[in-house]
Amino acid sequence: MSISSIHIEAGKMGFFGHNDRTRPTKNSIFEAKNWHSKSAKDAIILYKNELAKRTQSYLKNHPTRKKLHSKTITQLSAIVNLNHDHKAKNLKPLLEYLEKSLDTRIIQASIHRDEGHISDDGIPVKNYHAHIEFMGIDSQGNSIRRKLSQSYLSELQNQTAQILNMQRGTNYTRERKPRPKRLNTYEYKAQAKRLQEQRLRLSPYPNIITNIKSWITPEPESHQAKQKELKLEISKLRAELKVWGAKRADYAKLEALNKKLNDKIKNKDLTILQLQKELKAPKKNISSTNENDKIKKLADLAAQEINKLKEELEAKDYQLQKQERTINIFKQELLSYRGSDRQIMRKQLSDLQFENKELKREIEVLKNKPLPNPKNSKEYKTLQMEYDKLYSSFLKISQEQTSELQKGISPRP
Repeated sequence: MSISSIHIEAGKMGFFGHNDRTRPTKNSIFEAKNWHSKSAKDAIILYKNELAKRTQSYLKNHPTRKKLHSKTITQLSAIVNLNHDHKAKNLKPLLEYLEKSLDTRIIQASIHRDEGHISDDGIPVKNYHAHIEFMGIDSQGNSIRRKLSQSYLSELQNQTAQILNMQRGTNYTRERKPRPKRLNTYEYKAQAKRLQEQRLRLSPYPNIITNIKSWITPEPESHQAKQKELKLEISKLRAELKVWGAKRADYAKLEALNKKLNDKIKNKDLTILQLQKELKAPKKNISSTNENDKIKKLADLAAQEINKLKEELEAKDYQLQKQERTINIFKQELLSYRGSDRQIMRKQLSDLQFENKELKREIEVLKNKPLPNPKNSKEYKTLQMEYDKLYSSFLKISQEQTSELQKGISPRP
């Protein structure tokens, strides 16, 4: 369920066309049925008639005046959060409350269900809301904006939540938190674009996953395999088969694989990457699983540490983005404050900028933090020594076997 909210700002004639969708809008991205109380054409006629009547009342009450003050806002516009199941009948009591409490006239009301956005995960997020256009001067021609005191607006939020049966949003108070400037659709999109560009410039941290893969499972070159490479690998496998007590059937499978790969090399249809992949199966059956399990465990522990570092960097980056958004809002708000309030805002802005600087320093420290490498561990070095010793034995047996083959002696299973 959405949080209730009603926001009032100066209206424009163009809003009528936006509300009934006779005016094109980029915000409409979903197929959904909207509702409006009057078409833009009828709303403009009603607005002009009401403006003429209320202007006459103003001139009657102020005989010395010849027209309304040039800065008088004659049209106000309210945007109201809604739930997906709200309809015109749910909105009607709120319209009546506005007319009665402000002595105004509702010109047009609409409910939009076709606006929103698509999240990064590809999920549609709809923005259900209502637009209410009403007169900015009361029946006596007085400005309604003068009636929009903090106490009235607070009560209006209460009434909106109660009428629409929604959870009430919190009030902003200057003592607790400065009121941020509410952005319209175009300002919001422009700010979002600037933030995206800023994030790209920061390039928060290196691609850690790529780094860990580069040393845990380095990718071999993918050039064409050669006969001497196949001969060397087959020779190693024969030596391994002998050490691990392979049977005649295992030697037969190896010879069949050797012939198959030889044919592929002759046809230039085998890369070194494919060769190593083909030879993985025989190696799996004769390799020491204990050593592999130990190495995998070390690599997994290192990966966990790196994931923790990645999550910490992501959290810091998100915090940095939030702080920079707040700093931008404070900078915009600073222009509208004067006197002691301006000094308070300056102090808060200065504190935020200092925190922002410290956060960037923390991110730099994390980015430069050396990545854990299992190859530096004592266990890994011990395994490496055992492997080197075993591999030397393989080479010795392989050389003996090659010598026997040269003498015409077949390998014994």
